[in-house]
Amino acid sequence: MGCCFSQNRVSDINNNETPINQNFNIEPKQQKFQQNEIDEWLNLIDNLLNRTDLNNHAKSKKRKEFKSLEQVANYLNKFPNKLDQIWVIYVWISENISYDADGFKNGDYGRNDAEGVLESGKAVCSGYSTIFEELCKLIGIECITVNGYAKGFGYKIGQKFKETNHAWNSVRINEKWYYIESTWGSGTVDYNYQFKKNFNPYWFCTPPEIFVEKHFSYDFQLDQNIKTLEQFEENVTNDLNFYVYGFQNVKKFPSPKIDVSHNPVCIEFQCTKDCEILAHLIKENSNKNESILVQKDTSLKPNKHCLIVDLKDKNVNYELKIYAKKTNSNQNNFEYLTCYILNRKKDDFNFKSIPFYNLSFLNDGIKLLSHGSRLICFDDNPLKLEMSGAEIYDLIGHVKDDNDQKLDGLVLIQKSLDKSKFLIDVTVPNQGKYELTLFFNKGNEKNYNFLTSFNLVKNKPSKTSDIKSFLTLYNSNVYIEGPLDYNLVSNTQYEFRIRMKNAIQLALVDANNSWYYFDESNVDLYTLKAKVECKGVANVFAKVNANDNFKSVCSYNFK
Repeated sequence: MGCCFSQNRVSDINNNETPINQNFNIEPKQQKFQQNEIDEWLNLIDNLLNRTDLNNHAKSKKRKEFKSLEQVANYLNKFPNKLDQIWVIYVWISENISYDADGFKNGDYGRNDAEGVLESGKAVCSGYSTIFEELCKLIGIECITVNGYAKGFGYKIGQKFKETNHAWNSVRINEKWYYIESTWGSGTVDYNYQFKKNFNPYWFCTPPEIFVEKHFSYDFQLDQNIKTLEQFEENVTNDLNFYVYGFQNVKKFPSPKIDVSHNPVCIEFQCTKDCEILAHLIKENSNKNESILVQKDTSLKPNKHCLIVDLKDKNVNYELKIYAKKTNSNQNNFEYLTCYILNRKKDDFNFKSIPFYNLSFLNDGIKLLSHGSRLICFDDNPLKLEMSGAEIYDLIGHVKDDNDQKLDGLVLIQKSLDKSKFLIDVTVPNQGKYELTLFFNKGNEKNYNFLTSFNLVKNKPSKTSDIKSFLTLYNSNVYIEGPLDYNLVSNTQYEFRIRMKNAIQLALVDANNSWYYFDESNVDLYTLKAKVECKGVANVFAKVNANDNFKSVCSYNFK
């Protein structure tokens, strides 16, 4: 029998006995899988990882110090609790047996009987399961080896299985059966067939509905939801990290191959832990990473994540790989969660299907107040957005078209006079798709850092009267009500409306140095009706204190 190994993919209660929750029951019958069962399993693993007495004992004596399996079993058989005994065996095997990657690659598996594995320290899956079974039996634990099919190293979605390719174990504790996967618990194999020892505790007593996503056997099956090899081949295949990080599908898909009838596609998850998601979308026969929007709603408990996927071509397969890491952790890599194959069958575009999210950034330091998605559709210029955080941060932004060309002068970001929010105006030249990117800094920092981006879709053609380019703003303590256009027509009457607190005087100075003074028509509102005859740049200045000089507010270009 061949041997299928786990693959490493990245874009990395302390008492005398470990009790096993009696509600965490595994029986060979159909059962509905609940999040609390996952939580109980994760708590069990955490407890075992914190049992220094168990783990230190399992790691203290190495394989070469034993001459027989009986000696190993006698040494490991220190703890009266069966669960503790099985865990010690699991840890000892992970520490002392390495996967025979060369044998797996060449088809020369060597000796995989229990004594042979102990002697060489190498094994493929049959050797791992055999030595695990023998050690359990020597200690008096009921254990069996299960031969079957596994989605491990090299597996691709939709792959068909012709013969069994893997072996694992099942143990009996308190009249209940539990899965053990000691091969995959010991480490990972990369695409160069190099084995990396990397202990994975979560293949210990793995809940059946999780285990069956990657394992199937006609001989022994604890979860009866998957009854045939064909069902197993079509079933979802989430990585263990999907459950360890606390993810669940909001809408559970019966298969990782998803045919959709509209664009864009929204895939939602909820997560009991605070995590960040990264996603890669690759069109078949292409290495290009397609655009995808990831958004997160931290106002909900558990948090919700939404992937907004734009499938540009119809009847073409797109591979969507999803990764995650814990927020604010020292973890550098995003770890693999799951994968889908998406295929759009129709030309229908349904932006109303995008769920509303309360979006926030910088640990809630800035919140999107006006919209509920990073994909925004609008009909007329200008698009108006509102965001909080203006009392602490400064923002700048730019727009790019669908050809990734940066377009200047299309974003105007102002602060409300009370600094409670940002008021953002965006104008685009034509109907179509654009990207708005925002950058932030805090106080007087020199550099601006990336904050977020939005995909914009303008549904209707632009009007000739639309703003083509916004005015240039120099002062964040003012709010310009109008005009917002940078380019104005000379010898034409305009009403200038500017809101500013504590100003003594405002004036517009044209290219000929002619001064036009504003009137304070209301509290903090300054207005000016003027016809500027001179062509060229005109600047608005403001004076706050009598002894101060006038300071720049904004500028216009009269043509």
